[in-house]
Amino acid sequence: AIYSYFISYTRFENLFAKFSEIINDHIKILSKDDDQQKTVELNVTRQVQESKVLDKTLRLLQLFCEGHNNDMQNYLRFQKNNRNNYDMVLLLIELLKTYYIYFCLLYTSDAADDLLCVDLGGRRIIEKK
Repeated sequence: AIYSYFISYTRFENLFAKFSEIINDHIKILSKDDDQQKTVELNVTRQVQESKVLDKTLRLLQLFCEGHNNDMQNYLRFQKNNRNNYDMVLLLIELLKTYYIYFCLLYTSDAADDLLCVDLGGRRIIEKK
């Protein structure tokens, strides 16, 4: 049904281009160094709006894959009828890696504020009483 629709109309290349742009923008935001991150954090409203757009994009991609539709899942990796190809699976992997690195660094830098309670891996040392 939806797969046939995508195959029939090449204009869906614009949709995948927009999905790619949304995900890549989020990766760039999370990958910025501390000085750039502070500038980004000043515009919290914009970040919240972009997060909502990302959530809806990811939910739509999830719905495309539900029901074990192998043709649609493969189409998300390679759009053979389009001029450009957008590998959504690879982009999502990059997004997850970026989130992982971002939150690991956030956790370890937060824990490093109190050096007496941090082990070499950046984890908090909890003393049992």
